[in-house]
Amino acid sequence: MGKRQGQITEDLPEFLGKSAWLITAQSFLLDRFTQDCEHILLAPKNVPGGKMTYSLTQGETKSKIGKGRMGRLLPSRLKRKDINDRIIFDCRRESPQNWAHFLNMHLPIFFHISERLSLQWDEVLLVLPANTPTYITKAAVLFGLETLLTDETLIGTYVDYEIDPWTSMRKSRVDWVSTDAVSNVVDAICDTGAPMPPKVFLARRNTRAIQNQTEVEEFLSSLGYVTIYPEDLTVSDQFRLFREAEEMVAVHGAGLAPLLFQKRNSNLKRLVEIMPVGHMTEVFHVIAQQVGCDWIGARGRIKSTYVPKIYGDMNVFSEYSLDDFEVDIRSLKEAITLIRNPSEDRNARAQM
Repeated sequence: MGKRQGQITEDLPEFLGKSAWLITAQSFLLDRFTQDCEHILLAPKNVPGGKMTYSLTQGETKSKIGKGRMGRLLPSRLKRKDINDRIIFDCRRESPQNWAHFLNMHLPIFFHISERLSLQWDEVLLVLPANTPTYITKAAVLFGLETLLTDETLIGTYVDYEIDPWTSMRKSRVDWVSTDAVSNVVDAICDTGAPMPPKVFLARRNTRAIQNQTEVEEFLSSLGYVTIYPEDLTVSDQFRLFREAEEMVAVHGAGLAPLLFQKRNSNLKRLVEIMPVGHMTEVFHVIAQQVGCDWIGARGRIKSTYVPKIYGDMNVFSEYSLDDFEVDIRSLKEAITLIRNPSEDRNARAQM
C-alpha cells in the first residue's frame, strides 16, 4: 500500500460564534396580565479547541462501543477477525448509528484523516457497530465507501485516532467536508431528482413530535411551507433537500444533519429551528452560522412536570429529551417574521 505518514498531531481551533435569537412560547413571565413571547438574545456560542492525533498502526483496533461520551471498551471475549486487504477505519464510538452523529462527526473525521494520510477511499474499510441502521450504510455507499458492520475485535492495519475533547472538531469539520473530493460527490448526489419545494417544514414522527402538528402544519402551509418527513426521502434526496430549499422550519433532530454539507452560496438562507424544551442544544445553530444560513430558535411550551427539575442537573432533566411537545403558533410566527425582517423587531433594533 506504499509508504505512509506516521503520527500527526493537530491543534483544533476554537469556534467563535455570533449571538442569535430564541423566541419562547407565550407565558405570563413577562407580564402578569398579558401573555407574551420572550425574545431571548443568546450569547455567542464559543466552542473550545483541542487536539487531534492520528496515525496508521498495526494490531488490534481500540474499539469503543456504547452510549456516552466515550462509550465502553469492546469486551475481549468477542471474536477476533483479521482484515488483510483493507485499511481499517473504526467508527465504533460516539454512537455512529445516529444519522447526525455519522454525517456530522464520523464522516468529516474520516474525510480529513484520509486526506492527511493520503488514503484512497476505496482502500479503506469503514467499520460500524453490528446494529447500525441501513440508512447509515446507504450514506456511506453514496461516497463510495465500503462498510463492515461488526462488534468483533479487528486485527490489521488501522487508523488510530483520538480527539480531545471530542467536541473540539466543531470549528474544523465544516472545512473537512468542503474539500473538492467531498463537494464533488455531494454535487453529484444532488444533481438528479424531482425539484424540492423552496419552503420546507421538516417534521418528526415517533419521538420529539409536535402534539399540535395539525395546527402548526396549517399555519405554515398558509405561508407556503410544504411538510416533509426526512425518513420519507431517499438518502440522496435528504442531501438535495438542503441544497434546493430556500427557507426551512425544522423540529430539532438528526434530520438537520445534511446542513453541514451545504455550500456557502447555497439556496438555504433561513432556518427556524423548533426547539423542544427537553432537548435544548446549540448544535445546528453553530452549523448554520458556519455555512452562512441565518438561524432563529422557537422554543416549545414548558410542561408542568418539567418545572421542578428545570434548575436541577442536566442528567436528571435529560430524561425529557425525546418527549413530544406543543408549539405556540405565535412564537413561531414571530420567529419567521424576525428572521425575514430583523430590522422590524423592536428588540432586534435595540441589540443588533
